[in-house]
Amino acid sequence: MILKSREAMKEARVKEAMNEAVVKAGEDEPLNELARMMKRHRTNRLHIVDDQGKITGIVTRSDILLGLSKKS
Repeated sequence: MILKSREAMKEARVKEAMNEAVVKAGEDEPLNELARMMKRHRTNRLHIVDDQGKITGIVTRSDILLGLSKKS
């Protein structure tokens, strides 16, 4: 949804703008796999979940780049 005016923004609700497709990864996934998942799903962030499926964090594309650069 593209909001065209400030008045429209005042009336808009989160559910009208949010993306319901949540891409999740496990806490022990390698960073290079998260990068592949982001590319495959065309997203810039992934929700990280524990063994019970509870969200424990979010990893962004920038987080992955920083993590990979630290390993070099």
